[in-house]
Amino acid sequence: MVRNLLAIFFILSGISAFGQLTFGPQSLVFKSETSAQKTQVKFVVTNAGVEPEEFWWSLDRTNSPDDWAYAVCDVNQCYVEGLESCPCSIPNELGAGESFEYTVFLMPNGKQGSAKVSFNLTSDCDGKKAIQKLPIIINAEESIDNQEVEINNSDYTVFPNPSNEYFKIMNDANVSEIVISNIVGKKVKEEPHRKGEPHFISFLDKGIYLVRMLDKNQNILDVKRITVE
Repeated sequence: MVRNLLAIFFILSGISAFGQLTFGPQSLVFKSETSAQKTQVKFVVTNAGVEPEEFWWSLDRTNSPDDWAYAVCDVNQCYVEGLESCPCSIPNELGAGESFEYTVFLMPNGKQGSAKVSFNLTSDCDGKKAIQKLPIIINAEESIDNQEVEINNSDYTVFPNPSNEYFKIMNDANVSEIVISNIVGKKVKEEPHRKGEPHFISFLDKGIYLVRMLDKNQNILDVKRITVE
């Protein structure tokens, strides 16, 4: 009898702890334009409990068109497109009462369509034990916004590439910030950008890095590879 009561207690305790992570809002609907390079949706995850929580996330793309790609910014960093689950080695953590604003990016790649995506918080890194689920309904439609098309068709280029000292960005009028990550998604540098200015990379080890370019609203304009020699 005591053993059964203890088992029930631990089960209920687990349910109570998991229930402390909440989404705000509890569901999302947003539209994208097929000509847009990237669009984004933001939401807040809150730990309403009295103890710190460690968890992972996964993005269930369900019926998304094959041409669509996603990227996520979580508590730790912004990941490259195509990574749709939290790496096991870097779980998310929120202290008691803490909140964090997550961002999901959609790259429609010119493909029109609609999908009901699920952003899941999980208690394990393989994504099988969901704590909470946030439904996100997405519609990508044809665009007639000429200004948007002009911006997204800009030929963003980093040069010189390869480099061992610095790089600049071509057609950088809309770039307000750059984020450099290694090929596994770890952020190694983040700084504001002013038109025409160089970004120094001599401190980096040799290898391939990703340069993420953001506008003043933190929208990702483009991601380019650069080789450090």
